[in-house]
Amino acid sequence: MLCYAATQTTCSSAQQRTTTSCLV
Repeated sequence: MLCYAATQTTCSSAQQRTTTSCLV
C-alpha cells in the first residue's frame, strides 16, 4: 500500500508514522 499524507492512516497501525511515503 501507499500512504499519501503523513496524517493518513492507510498503513498498518504499527506503520503509523510521520512519513509522507509509506510503502507497505
